[in-house]
Amino acid sequence: AVLRDRDRISVVVEAPTGPVPPLLVNGVAVSSTSVGSTVTDEARGVQRLTFVGVPLQAGPNTLSFLDSRVTVHLVGATRTIQVIPTQLQADGSTPLRLTVRALDAFGVQTSLSSVTLRTNLEVRTPDAEPGESGYQLRLTGGEGVLELQPQASPATLTVDVLVGDAAERHTFDVRPDAA
Repeated sequence: AVLRDRDRISVVVEAPTGPVPPLLVNGVAVSSTSVGSTVTDEARGVQRLTFVGVPLQAGPNTLSFLDSRVTVHLVGATRTIQVIPTQLQADGSTPLRLTVRALDAFGVQTSLSSVTLRTNLEVRTPDAEPGESGYQLRLTGGEGVLELQPQASPATLTVDVLVGDAAERHTFDVRPDAA
């Protein structure tokens, strides 16, 4: 599972009736005081335990209980912005397209809602936040598509992505196809 909006979760497990086995998160036992409810099924000889407020760290978290393991990924802060060319053909009619992705330190898309860009070619995609300085590209689930005006002749496209106080420059060649 990938979690984007909370750093604490509830975990429901089943164990044989008796002492409560430890729930481990990344090898560290969760306090037994985190057990919010216990339901016992005498016929099956098991108890269902609900651990409440189990803390997670940014990145992958391995939850272990008895012989079961599951990994839950907590998305961290945006660390990098990828700019991927998807259509860079200079044919005079097809818009240029770039996919922009916001990633955390573990390469998982973050929930960043917009990113500030500067480009040397004319943008077709509407500004997501017209009142803000610079051009804002709307991201959905950490991903957006930047569309630029078609180019009739070869050109070099530069896209500056503003991350904090720094700008990351991406340069792409816009060329005609082989035909």
